Amino acid sequence: MIKPIPKRLLEDTITINGTKYSNVRVEPTDEVVTTLYGEMVESDYLIFIDKVNTPDYETLKNLIDEDCVIEYQNKFRTVRNVDILKAFGEHHMEVYVKWLS
Repeated sequence: MIKPIPKRLLEDTITINGTKYSNVRVEPTDEVVTTLYGEMVESDYLIFIDKVNTPDYETLKNLIDEDCVIEYQNKFRTVRNVDILKAFGEHHMEVYVKWLS
C-alpha cells in the first residue's frame, strides 16, 4: 500500500465559500503557452488534498468542481481541472487552479 502524503508537507490552508480548509499543499506551476505573439508563461497553482491527512477530504471532494473559486494567500483562483489519483483505492486529489479573470 502507498503511504499518504505526510502531514508535515500539508502545511497550507485554502478558503472556499468563507470556510477554511487546512492540511493541504499548494505548489506553484508554470506552463509555457505559445500564441501568435510568441510564448507566454502562465503561472498557476496545484493543490494536493490527501485522503488520509486532510481532515475534510470527502467534503472537499464533493465541493470542488470546475466552477469553484478558491482563495489562497488573499487571492482568488478558479478551478481548472480536478484529478483524483488512485493507488489501490483513492489516494489524493490534485486540483489545478488559475488566476480568476
